[in-house]
Amino acid sequence: MLCVVQYYSNCLLLLLLLLLFICRELKVTRARYVTLVSNHTSQADEVKEAALNYLSLLAGLVTPPAEAAASSESKLRTLTTFKWTNSMGGKLPSIQADAQFEIISVLVNLALWFTKHAARVSANESISMEEAKEVHSSLKLSAGIFQCAREQQAQLPAQIEKATDLDVRVIESYLIQCQAEAQEITLARALELGHKPGIVLALAMDTHKMFENAAHSLETLDKLLVGKWRSYLSLKALFYQSYGYCFWGQQLLTEDKCGDAIAVLTLSKSLYDKSGKLCKEYASAQGPGQAARPDRHPFYQKLGPMIIRFLEKANHENGFIYHHKVPEAALPPEYQDTFGLAKPEDFSIPDMSELWTPQAYSNFKSAIPSASKGATPSSAPKGASPSEEIVPVAEPDIAPQFPQVPKTQSGCIIS
Repeated sequence: MLCVVQYYSNCLLLLLLLLLFICRELKVTRARYVTLVSNHTSQADEVKEAALNYLSLLAGLVTPPAEAAASSESKLRTLTTFKWTNSMGGKLPSIQADAQFEIISVLVNLALWFTKHAARVSANESISMEEAKEVHSSLKLSAGIFQCAREQQAQLPAQIEKATDLDVRVIESYLIQCQAEAQEITLARALELGHKPGIVLALAMDTHKMFENAAHSLETLDKLLVGKWRSYLSLKALFYQSYGYCFWGQQLLTEDKCGDAIAVLTLSKSLYDKSGKLCKEYASAQGPGQAARPDRHPFYQKLGPMIIRFLEKANHENGFIYHHKVPEAALPPEYQDTFGLAKPEDFSIPDMSELWTPQAYSNFKSAIPSASKGATPSSAPKGASPSEEIVPVAEPDIAPQFPQVPKTQSGCIIS
């Protein structure tokens, strides 16, 4: 009998040590992830690995091990309160007693880190082919992580505050913007390689649609919070629409459709002028986020003279050679969609950590105070103050300082 008692005592001690180890690992892996994701100079592989390690542990708080599952939802899900600040929300944090909220917050911040990593690499005055590929891959990975976060967001039962990072409209806009910026790199490369106007046209028009859709995702949110961001997306959409029409006009010129080319290039110039006005409005707009100056970017500045050059050529050739009638309405561009070129990279929540055995889960569940058992995930847990301000991590200025003379024909920083 003594041996049996000793045996069970040892088993209980081992389980207790395992529970303490899981708690310690949750604390340590979270701290490491937060430290790495707060530093824009961290190594990409280390940041991703830290996130995956923490997510695998968090998975055991949301879903019980298969052998111990009486239901698909873990009794541990509401065990701990989590808080995160928001990219658009200033110092007031979002707070929820829900491990699923923590998973989505980790994903969103991981995706945002990869966008900053891409911006930091692309801000170099001279960028190699390998660095350009890294920027492109980082943006596609970021889009994939946002896509995963959007899917996970559907599992949140508590109402999400509007315009926070977990608002599905914000996640959607970030996702599409990452795709659009990855497409920008593809477009820049096409220009540097001197591809035919039809290819540049297709890339530019699809990039225009992406930025337009990203702006559309924010239209039902408070302008005081997202107005500046939406203004930026709108001006980028208008700029790439102008770019597309510029190369559509050039293609029509190669097809000897001079009258149509003049009408198209005239529209391109009008769109470019409108984007210039939006640049000024954006620069003076109030709202969260660092202000960009796209109108000072060489890539932007080179488009205006390019349109004028093509338009003057079209008018000159039409006056001396073709004598075509210029239609009042510009001919709609004809091209094939290229959306697949900036497809989000697949990303998913990792498998549950092996530390979450059925015995560990059962003993964890037994240790929960009775008041917490069966609790519903809440956005306002007891003991948490939504009015408590948290000082956000200082954002470094990683944008390139213009005027910068890129070593490319097109004016693209990434080639």
